[in-house]
Order: sequence, then structure tokens, then C-alpha cells
Amino acid sequence: MLVQLEHVQGETVLTLGPGTPVNPMIVGINNNAIRGDMPYDDVGLRQIIRLSNLTSLRYPGGTSGSLFDWKTGQYVDDNILLQYGPQSWHDMYMAAKRRIARFPSGTFSAENFSRLCKDVGVEPIWIPNPVTLSVESNIKFFEHLKAKGISCNYVEMGNECSGGAFRRRFPTGSDYVDACRPVMKRIRQLFPEAKIAVVGSGVNVMQLAESQQEAGTADSRGNTWNKLLMPDQKYFDALVLHSYGVGAKRLRPYRPDQWQSFTLAYPGVYMQAAAQLSRQEYGSIPIWLTEYNAAFHELMPGRVRKYDAAEEYFGKLADSTMQGLMISGYIIGALNDPAIWEMMHYHSIMGPPGFRMFHIINKEWCASPNIQIFSYLATLIRQAKTTYPVVVNGGQILDMTILGHDNIPVVAAAVLENTVQRTWLILNRGGKNLTVNLPWDTAYKADIRTIDGSLSDGKENNSLWVPISTINGQEQFWNAPLSIKPITIKRKDGEGGMSQILSAYSLTVVAMYISE
Repeated sequence: MLVQLEHVQGETVLTLGPGTPVNPMIVGINNNAIRGDMPYDDVGLRQIIRLSNLTSLRYPGGTSGSLFDWKTGQYVDDNILLQYGPQSWHDMYMAAKRRIARFPSGTFSAENFSRLCKDVGVEPIWIPNPVTLSVESNIKFFEHLKAKGISCNYVEMGNECSGGAFRRRFPTGSDYVDACRPVMKRIRQLFPEAKIAVVGSGVNVMQLAESQQEAGTADSRGNTWNKLLMPDQKYFDALVLHSYGVGAKRLRPYRPDQWQSFTLAYPGVYMQAAAQLSRQEYGSIPIWLTEYNAAFHELMPGRVRKYDAAEEYFGKLADSTMQGLMISGYIIGALNDPAIWEMMHYHSIMGPPGFRMFHIINKEWCASPNIQIFSYLATLIRQAKTTYPVVVNGGQILDMTILGHDNIPVVAAAVLENTVQRTWLILNRGGKNLTVNLPWDTAYKADIRTIDGSLSDGKENNSLWVPISTINGQEQFWNAPLSIKPITIKRKDGEGGMSQILSAYSLTVVAMYISE
């Protein structure tokens, strides 16, 4: 099947690749409930998880998990916790530790988390702590899961252990895998069917010279990290990467009129680059992208700020529909290469601006535009049976180079299908409207929704946030506050294709019904 986009610069052809079964594990969200805001049995927490339509959650969490002790359900002793990370970490995690102390002992246990996942119908991703717990303790964690009859299908061997904050603990990838090997062996014995992923380094993907790498977050050790893991590949199934590529630092080399295109194009370029590295260097090992978002760390307290135009734009990206479209860029990237991208988690459910998908406003949980877009796409993915990658050839390209790649197409797309409908997800990453012709094939009508990317006004009580009490979780899509109602087009007799305008910086979803 061919899809033709009409451009002044020439014809763009989108070609469908071979269909593969849909993998719903690409629509997970990172769990950061061990901030101590609420227990796992909190009614509001369970409601927002259900509304998210997510498929998996991580326990105990991200970086916080490297400072957490599963036995106590609390952060590690202060003298250990304060050895890692900058002062901002110390302040954040000591505050979280005080909040957790307000709850009964065991509130944040693996048992309670497992019960949460079972009740809301999501898969737990178990993360041992090789940073601040011993090999013996991590082995006992999985023995504990087995003894309690808790399912263990996915394991992520720590969090960001390749980062600069844990350099003293793991000077090289070999030191890290030495700490993981006995644990992975035991997991294989206890849970033979479980998939295990080890923490990788994204330095090679970023293609940064050592002089360009951020001090404390990536250094030359990252260039050899992944290769040092590979001799132990019989004990693991996948490599873990995290992506926070869009940020004020990376926006500054580009013109302001390129920032929106960079925001939307970066996810797809990153994922293609990482997949290429996997195939060329690591035997096509699958990748779990267990955290992705923009680098909103740059706006948090304690960070050096420039307060320039790039930071102003970046601040408005937080909690906006443009950020939601950036998320769709990652999801489309995963759909286009399912053999590599086995799992993904947006970061995160709660937190500061830009990270959160839900937030309490006027004492009520409210949903951001990010989660509305995420939930919509997650619903479509969970309803689909088959996905088709879309290869873009010819036509208009973006006027920029990202991660050393140029000739980046304006359009990114993927296709989902079940027995009732074929759904096109088409992301226009450029600043001009485009016209697309889609073939009807056997379809008799189409529902079209367009989500336009816009920036936030920075106000938490604006119309883009909606109280979750007003949302009918049974609806396929939340019409408010984005006010997106489908435009229905019926096929005319003898009509071979339909024409649709793609707005600048937009995601267009075309559901073509192939049976009554």
C-alpha cells in the first residue's frame, strides 16, 4: 500500500512495512509513588492509573529506587543516601523519607504494590537496587516475591547505574554487571520465563564528544559501558536506555523557529539512532526505554538557569499539548520498530511541572493534556491487533540536523489495525500545513481527529487541565478539554482515496472502518 503526500519539494511516499502483533508494553508510565505522597491503596491513585490506560508500572521507581530498601519499605540510612547525587537529591529524598515515615510500616512494600497492579490490571516491572543494597539482599528480594506468590515477568536491573551519580559505585560496565550477575542467575532459577534487562548507556546514541558531555551525567566510561555488558548476555534479554533529549541546552544551537520541529522530531531520530546502534554493535538486542520525557530537570530548584528565550519556550512546553505530541513521537517510533522497542515508560505519573501527568488543583486530581493524548493513543494500541511500520521516502525534509542525522522527513507515521478499523497516526513535525491522500482500500468511512500542538500559558488552573471526576473512563477518548470531536467522512462510490489536511505541528488520527 502506498500513501502519497503532495509537496512543492516533491512527492512523499509512505510505505507500509510488514505487520506484526501489537505490543501494549510500550505504553507504560514510571511510578514515583515512593515520593510518599499517598499509599498504593489510595482511591485517587488507582483512579488516575485506570484513566491513563497504561500497561505497566515500575517498582520501586527510578533514581529513588537506587536509594530504597525493599525490606523496610523506606529509603536507606541517611549516611548511605547522602553519599550519592547533588544537594538537590539530598533535599528531595530526605523530604520523601520524612513523608513515608508518616505512614504505617510496610505501606510501600512490594506486596502492596503487587496488589495495586493486580487490582488495576497492569504489569509490575521489578527493579532491584544494586547501588545501595548488597547482592544478597537483591537475591532475597526475588526469593521473597517467589515465596509470596507474586508474579515476576519483567525485571530491570537497577536504574541509571551508568550515570555519573553512581560512578564511584560502578566505575565501569564490568563492575556493574559483576554486581548483577549472581542476581540474574537466581532470577533465572526462580522465574525462568521472566525477561531481564540491564542498564545501558546512551552516550554512543547521542554521538557526543567527551568535551560536549555533561559533567556528572555522562563521561567517557559510557563509550565502553554497553560492550562490557555483552559477554553476560546469556543472563539478560534487553538493554535499558532513558531519553530526555529535548531541553533548553539542546534547543539553543537551533533557531527559535526550529524549536517546535526539534521537539517533535527528536524522539523519532533518537529511537532510530538507538535501534541502529543495537543492530550494528549489540546483535539487535531489544531496548527498554523505561524513562522518556523532555529534560525538565533543567527547570528544577538548584539548577543553573540562564532565563533566556530557550528556557522560556521550554517552560511553556511543560504540561502542554505540544509536549503531548512529543510523547506521540516516542510512541510512533516504537510502533515503527517493534523488534527493538519492547517496553517504554513515560516519566512520570506525578511530580513537578513537565514530569507530571496528573496534579492536584484546588484539592482535586486533574489531568494534564499530556495524559489525555497518552491515554488516547494507549487505548488505540490496546484495541489493535496488528501494527505496521511506515517508511517515509522523498518529499519535504526538516531544515535541521539532529544527533548527526539530516534529511529528516517532516512526517512520521504508524498504522494500527484490528478486525474493525485501520488507524493512521500521522505526526506533522513541520510548521506548514500538508495534504495527505490515504487509500480507502476496503474501508467505507473514516473518523478523523486532529490534535494541534500548542504551548502552555504556565497556569495550573487553565482550561487544559480537567478534573478527573468529570471524565468518563469508559470513553475511548476524552473530548474535553481539547474539544476534539471526530469528523466523519463516508466513502463515495468509486472513490479510491480520501484527502486530508495535516495542520502544522499536529497529530492526525484517521480511523478507517473496514467492516460494519
